[in-house]
Amino acid sequence: RMPTAVVRRDASQLPLRVRLDDSDSMAGQALSSLSLVDIEVQVSPTGEPGRANASWVATVSSVEPSDSAVIEVVLEQISP
Repeated sequence: RMPTAVVRRDASQLPLRVRLDDSDSMAGQALSSLSLVDIEVQVSPTGEPGRANASWVATVSSVEPSDSAVIEVVLEQISP
């Protein structure tokens, strides 16, 4: 699936806090116009996007966009 919004950070910044808003949109679709979103965090040793390149992943489904909600994600290592 094509992501609605993306923020890229270096793994050396972990743990970190990220705030997603309409300015992070990939294709012009505003996050604020969506009723629910899925959040996925991928950590790739090469920096390449996509689950196939990730060694660590976290997913939180059906999150209601909010100005004040804090969503905590915990990364899990993907088996090789």
